[in-house]
Amino acid sequence: MSQLQALIDKAPRLYSLTFSGKSSPDIAKLTSKSIRRLDLSNIETYFNKPACISLCHSSLGIQCEVLSIQTNDRQNIPYLVKKMKNLRALCVKCNDKSTKCHLSGWLRQRLPPNCSISDEENFAPSVRVQLWIR
Repeated sequence: MSQLQALIDKAPRLYSLTFSGKSSPDIAKLTSKSIRRLDLSNIETYFNKPACISLCHSSLGIQCEVLSIQTNDRQNIPYLVKKMKNLRALCVKCNDKSTKCHLSGWLRQRLPPNCSISDEENFAPSVRVQLWIR
């Protein structure tokens, strides 16, 4: 068992978990019945499609309600919204070269109408988008 999992096990009411550094630990191996908020936005590497798939299938990803993340492909955003059934808020920093073309409009065409989108295009060279899911 990893030291992080041992620490999580000692905190049965832990609601939020934040990661930072060069790369994230293997989230797929972590479990907790109480964690509902994941902040992966301070990790230096961006989540690609395989990492997003792994997150969605992980125990923490399945129960996650609030997620902050960085991705290198805007296609991952609709995927996360669709696959993470308990998600109610998503803050994404997207470093996709094609995001310069109005990411929020692109997302409105691909997300269900129960998603409210707010974008902050001041984060050069990336774009940050916040989604609320009802």
